[in-house]
Amino acid sequence: MIVILARLINITVGIVGLLLLLRVILTWFGVSAQNWIVQTVLTLTEPLLRPLRRFLGGVPYRHFGGMMTFDVAALLALLLLWMGRGLLLWLLGFVQTLTLLALHPVGNVLTLTVMLVDLALELYTIALLVRILFEWLRVPYTHPVMMFLWRITEPLLAPVRRWVPPFGGLDFSPVIVYLLLYVLRQVFVMFLYMIF
Repeated sequence: MIVILARLINITVGIVGLLLLLRVILTWFGVSAQNWIVQTVLTLTEPLLRPLRRFLGGVPYRHFGGMMTFDVAALLALLLLWMGRGLLLWLLGFVQTLTLLALHPVGNVLTLTVMLVDLALELYTIALLVRILFEWLRVPYTHPVMMFLWRITEPLLAPVRRWVPPFGGLDFSPVIVYLLLYVLRQVFVMFLYMIF
């Protein structure tokens, strides 16, 4: 049952994510709204984006020098979709692990520990992505959410930024921190499997 739910979640998120990504790409390349593909994608995705547009307060697009245009609501929807998928799949795995804990306690404690580490790293990655998005949207650092994101992400970003300073106006420290966290997770899991 849990496997079927996970597959349904993956299929649904995949289809909706593909439509949103297509919307972002079509907007980015400035494809005419008269195109039937654009009209279909807009019709299918607009009901999802209306609440996000209200939340964003009338910032539907972000322009970069007249060349590139991004649909901010679609990008935010992609991020929320990815976060929701990750959390739902984690929750399904957690429920499955708890039910199996009675059958094989040692192996499932290991699985539960790996899942909790995965959740912590996933939440931290989400915090990094939301901070990047907020900086991109120029949310002031005095905003309570931005202050929270700054407090939890800056202790890892600042040392990396000292080693790899921004290049051409682009800060690569979040990408490097993400890769380091991924490697740390792999090492941690390998270490746990060696112990058990």
